[in-house]
Amino acid sequence: MTNDVPAINVNAADTPDGSDNSASHESIAAGQEAQVVPGIYLCQDGVLRWTHELSLWKNQSIFLTTWKILAGVVCALALFMFFLELENGFVPAGLLFLRFAGIGILLATILLLLGYALVAVVQGGTYNVLFEMDERGVKHTQLQKQFKRAQVLAFIGMLAGAAAANPTVVGTNMLAASKASSYSEFKSVTKIIAKPRRNTIYVNSSLEHNQIYADPAQFAFVLDFIAKHSSKAQVK
Repeated sequence: MTNDVPAINVNAADTPDGSDNSASHESIAAGQEAQVVPGIYLCQDGVLRWTHELSLWKNQSIFLTTWKILAGVVCALALFMFFLELENGFVPAGLLFLRFAGIGILLATILLLLGYALVAVVQGGTYNVLFEMDERGVKHTQLQKQFKRAQVLAFIGMLAGAAAANPTVVGTNMLAASKASSYSEFKSVTKIIAKPRRNTIYVNSSLEHNQIYADPAQFAFVLDFIAKHSSKAQVK
């Protein structure tokens, strides 16, 4: 996220309860970040920021996404084997495809279960994320294991103050605190899939598949904001 983004105009229509946020804008002018919905802050640089602590045991979003990728790779390889075997007849080729795909997906699932469980244990059972969203796009940044929710909220306060005065401080601290990030530009988004029961919004484009997490009290606001600014996207 750059510091020259246009300021976000959060009005009554943008909030789930339709409340007026004029008081929030006054607090920004006074040098403070404003909480537009519980846990989501509109900072001085015009960027919405919030954190989410995803339970790796209760929420299957990451596991299912990884499994779909692995299953797709296995099926693609099985299809390749099918065409190679096709010269020996359709039935032998079909049986080879089913055998290769079945065994491959089974092995991939077993390995993924073991690997996922190991990662979940190492991560302390949680996946901590910082989200930054403005009118151009949304950024998903995975935070280090030691950044628990209380620490991250303090981290947001630091970002809010630093963003308006010194963008270098923000960049330095983000690099130090983060492990990985992905960015979705709204004008490139083609599909938005909402999964309220998983607290997950899938924001997909041709080059980037992003997952945005939001608590129940935040979900409608985040989904509505993304949908409004993604003019080419199909919302499901």
